[in-house]
Amino acid sequence: MEFGNYSVKKIKSFKGMEGYGYNADLYRGTKKVASIIDDGCGGEAMVYWSDTKEKKVDVTGTNIKGDPFSYKGTPEAKILRDHIETIPLQETEYCKDGLRVDITWFLSDLVSHHELQQKLKRWCKKKTVLRLKSHKDGEYTTISYPYNPEMKTTLEHQFDIEEIVNERFL
Repeated sequence: MEFGNYSVKKIKSFKGMEGYGYNADLYRGTKKVASIIDDGCGGEAMVYWSDTKEKKVDVTGTNIKGDPFSYKGTPEAKILRDHIETIPLQETEYCKDGLRVDITWFLSDLVSHHELQQKLKRWCKKKTVLRLKSHKDGEYTTISYPYNPEMKTTLEHQFDIEEIVNERFL
């Protein structure tokens, strides 16, 4: 999924009654635009926009089924909604034709992506981390030896490499 210039910081994740939950700050570029909470009890993420004192604007879009909607929201809510509308339909296990992304899906994927990047960064400090062409999404091979660029040719001869993850963090 394309996150544009959105990122999250100060993530606190936990187990809720219905699964994984989190609290985080949402940033567009370097500007904090909202605090977000998914309480892990099912339902939508709660977004507390930082620009609630600004004049309300028309926010329009389509829901996960493709039905149109509109409401009065903050300027930052409109900017995020406009970005989400540019994301292509996402194929799922249950819907091969694809579904529209909603704000909760976008935020959940953004938090998951951030946490994965943090985990990979930790692994890369002490290990060589590879994505092989035979791997499914989210699978990695680790070698208990720190990566250095001189190893690249040897690794490429030994493995059918899709990506040397360590190179993201050099």
